[in-house]
Amino acid sequence: MASNLLTDRKVLTAKPKEAEYLLSDGDGLYLRVRPNGSRLWLFRFTSLSGKPAKKSVGTYPTTSLAEARVKVAKHRKDLSKGIDPSSTPEGRPKTVQGLFDLWVKNSIASRRNARGVAAVHSRLGRHVLPHVGKDRIDTLTKPRVLGLLDTIVAAGSGPQANAVLIDVKQMLNYAVERGWLEANPTLPIKKTSVGGADVVRDRVLRAPEIVLVRDRFAEGVGVTLACQAAVWIAVSTLARAGEIAAVEEDEIDWEAAEWHVPAEKNKSARDHMIYLSPFSLYWFKIVRGFARPGKHLFASTKGRAHVKSTSFVHQLHVRQDPKDTRVQGAGKLALPGGRWTMHDLRRTGATIMGEIGISENVVEKCLNHAEQSKLVKVYQRQQLLPQRREAFDALGAHLTELLGNPNEWGPESLPQPGQTNVVPIRKRA
Repeated sequence: MASNLLTDRKVLTAKPKEAEYLLSDGDGLYLRVRPNGSRLWLFRFTSLSGKPAKKSVGTYPTTSLAEARVKVAKHRKDLSKGIDPSSTPEGRPKTVQGLFDLWVKNSIASRRNARGVAAVHSRLGRHVLPHVGKDRIDTLTKPRVLGLLDTIVAAGSGPQANAVLIDVKQMLNYAVERGWLEANPTLPIKKTSVGGADVVRDRVLRAPEIVLVRDRFAEGVGVTLACQAAVWIAVSTLARAGEIAAVEEDEIDWEAAEWHVPAEKNKSARDHMIYLSPFSLYWFKIVRGFARPGKHLFASTKGRAHVKSTSFVHQLHVRQDPKDTRVQGAGKLALPGGRWTMHDLRRTGATIMGEIGISENVVEKCLNHAEQSKLVKVYQRQQLLPQRREAFDALGAHLTELLGNPNEWGPESLPQPGQTNVVPIRKRA
């Protein structure tokens, strides 16, 4: 059968007539020209039931002659496999918003904790969905995605652009796996060409800096006692800021000195046991003594169940800039080694464990990291609970040796009901 009978010029110059007519390109592809001047590509074929059928493959000039030919070639290939071109993949969402909703519900929600799901909603809800949410999923092309990412980078948020890229890639992979898209157009896009290579932080607070943090807190820099407690809990338990902020009283066995972190509350999505040394248990008891309305130890005063982890991050961050004179204690938390964050405290505690002789595999268990080796993941299921208890106790003992017993330099006594979380800390003599 003759094919490629049309040319771009012939299509462009096709004039409307009193009645609609068809121009054939061969292989079942036709351009339908209507009296009002509109032009539509049609694929005419014999259905699997043996009856004449047709399917639209796009309007001209939105769909070019070359693009229409590609679509028809795909439909002819589908026919040869017994797939009717008029059929649609079951459950295929019509819009990018629809795809996002299905992806979050059926994939992300089962693989990430509540915080991770909220982060995806926040990123794509801000940078992607307002711009393309109402469009068909096949319009999310590589140039279009790059345009969205370039806007984020231009605003000075390269790491955010990289995070959005990963989200969009995973969302489109989800569509490809279900046959809703032929291919993922974002796969060739690299983070290095968008927001730049990810910066892997390696900041660790050394012993003199840890002592300096204790002394600066004692001077009264405007950081709440809750935040101070979170700092010492982070370095002594290797817990993430979000896990600390969301801890509930009944997640801690106060007699056994054990903290059970539920899977839904940690990034690794696995139940995790943290053994509390006397050092870390002291700070949990400080927080336990705060007046609070509910079960969360770090209660919020702003209508939420518990404080946001960003509260800790913010309090520490703003007091490392000596130029920000609006903040009480401006510059007081600046350390010789440079900027530091709550997450650096987790890394600091893990580093101390290694330096005092705790084996790497035990430290990884204490961090609740996933096993990197497939062989280890499959065959080594031991939790190393006794070794982890020893590791946390050793870390607490090291911090006590470095800083002194917190009973000596912490709050003079446990806060009584009704006291606030801004009790000052006495500087150790």
